[in-house]
Amino acid sequence: MKIISAALIIFIIINTCIYPEELSSFASFLKYALKNNPDMAKIRLDREIADLPWNGEPPSFVLGGEFIPSDQAESQTEIGGRLESPTLYSVASSINSTFLARRRAAIEYKLRWRDLYRSLRNNFYDISYTREALKLAEEKLKRMQRLNDDLEIMRSSGKIRAHDFQRMKIELSSAKLQVWSIEKEQNHLFNNLLLLLGKKPETITPDRLPDSPANYFALPAFSYLLDTAIKKRPEILLVAVEKTGNERSRNTAFLSFLPSLEISCTFKPSVKILLGANLDSAVFSGFIFKKNEMERKKIDLEAMSLLNKISNEVLEASSMYERGFHEYTIALENRETGNILSREANISYQEGDLSLAAYLEQESTSYEIKQKFMEAGRELGRLALNLELTVNSSLINSEVIFP
Repeated sequence: MKIISAALIIFIIINTCIYPEELSSFASFLKYALKNNPDMAKIRLDREIADLPWNGEPPSFVLGGEFIPSDQAESQTEIGGRLESPTLYSVASSINSTFLARRRAAIEYKLRWRDLYRSLRNNFYDISYTREALKLAEEKLKRMQRLNDDLEIMRSSGKIRAHDFQRMKIELSSAKLQVWSIEKEQNHLFNNLLLLLGKKPETITPDRLPDSPANYFALPAFSYLLDTAIKKRPEILLVAVEKTGNERSRNTAFLSFLPSLEISCTFKPSVKILLGANLDSAVFSGFIFKKNEMERKKIDLEAMSLLNKISNEVLEASSMYERGFHEYTIALENRETGNILSREANISYQEGDLSLAAYLEQESTSYEIKQKFMEAGRELGRLALNLELTVNSSLINSEVIFP
C-alpha cells in the first residue's frame, strides 16, 4: 500500500512538472496574467517595499575626531561622538507614513488589477468576435466561390452576361479580402494577449483559446449596485485611508511641542558628556494643527464629491447596459430573419425566380445582419464589463473575485 501511495505521489509530481497549468477558461488566463504580467510584478514589489516594518528616519549617530592645535608645543586631539534622536512627533509621523504607504500600495494593486482585468476581458471579447466573424466570412467566401464556379460553366456556354460575370468576380475578391483582413486582426489580437499574459504559455495557440466570458446577466437593482460600488470602489477606499491618516496625524500633533534630544560625548583628552534639547520644531507646532484641520475638511469634501460621481456613474453604466441588452435582443431577432431571407433567396435564385444582382444583394444584406448581431454581442460584453468595473464586483463570472 505504501509503495502504491509513493508511486502515485511521484506520478502527480512528474505530471505537474512536465505539463504546465491548463488554461481552459478566462479565469485561468486572468490568474496566469496576474502571476506573469511585468506591471503586476512591479506593483507586488511596491507592496513588499511598503510592508517593510519602518520607513522613517532612524536616530543618527556620529563618531569622529577633531585635531585642535594649541600654543603649547603639544597639540590636543579630541575623539568623541554624538547621538541625536528625532522628535517624538517625527517618529509618530513616520509611523503614520508607513501606515499610509501600506494602504496606498494595497489600493494601487487593486487599481492595476482592474486595468489588467479590463484589458484582458476586452481582448477576449475581440478575439471571440473575430473568431465568429472569420467563420462567417469563410462561409460567405465558400458560397461566392461555388457561385463563381457555376458562372464559369454558364459563361462558357454563353448563358450569362459578361456584366454579371464581372460583378461576381468583384464579389469574390471582396470576400477573399475580408477573410484576409480578419485573419490579420486575429493575429494582432493574439499578440496583444501574449503581451498581457507577460509570458507565452506553451499550451495556447490562436485556434485553441477558450470562449470569452458571458456578455449578459440579469441586471441587479440600482440600490444594490450603488451600495456595492460605495463599499468596494478603490477610490472610496483611498479616501477612507486618507481620512484615517489625517485622524492619526491629528491625534499625534501635540507631540510636535516636545523637543528632540542630543547627547554629545568626548573621550579624549577628558571625558565630557553634554545633554541638549532642540526646540526648533516647537516654533511651528501651531501651524501643524491648522494644516491638519484644513486637510480634514478637504478630505470630507472630496468624499462627498466622489460619492456623487460614483452614483452618477452607476446610474449611467446600468442604463447603458440595459439599452445594450435591448439592442442585442433586437439584433438576435433580426439574425433569425436574415437567415430566413438568405435561404429563401438561395432557393429563388436556384429556381430562376431571382436575378444574380438581386441574389447578391440579398446575400449582402443577410451578411450585414449577422455581422451586426456579432457586433451587438461584443458591445454588450463591453457594457457588462463597464458596469462590473463601476461597482468593482463580478456580475458574470463567479470564478473571478475582485480584490
